[in-house]
Amino acid sequence: MGFSFIGTLIAILILLPSSLFFIRFPPKNIPADLTDLGGVYTVLERIGQVGCLTVLVMSKENFQGMKINIWTLLMMLCIIVYYCLWIRYVVKGQEYNWLWKPLFFIPIPLAIFPVCAFAFAALWGKSGWLGIAVIVLAMGHITTSWHSYKCAN
Repeated sequence: MGFSFIGTLIAILILLPSSLFFIRFPPKNIPADLTDLGGVYTVLERIGQVGCLTVLVMSKENFQGMKINIWTLLMMLCIIVYYCLWIRYVVKGQEYNWLWKPLFFIPIPLAIFPVCAFAFAALWGKSGWLGIAVIVLAMGHITTSWHSYKCAN
């Protein structure tokens, strides 16, 4: 284990848009009856986020000298789509429901694509620890996002 520039860059690329866009462009028209799932799903989401960030930052062996392969390309595609979805949200007027609108047949894409990007990073770096963190993140993040989607529609 050791500091990984590539792992840190991956983490920043995936986590940055949600932080920047949410702070700079907060959602409008949040449903008054919106409830938070709270409890175990929020804890899972936070543990997954911290786990993904920590493992990526400390994954020097996993990404050192790695060549670009199908997992890298899929990870990059997920990140690009994720950025495009945030741009869609801003262009459409920052309406709360655009945070959850499907992309074609993919429900809650702003939750699905970053989780998939982390998963492809785990496959690219052959990191079982990152894979475990992604599973924990997915259980919390996708569940809470699905709940918010249902409240918005």
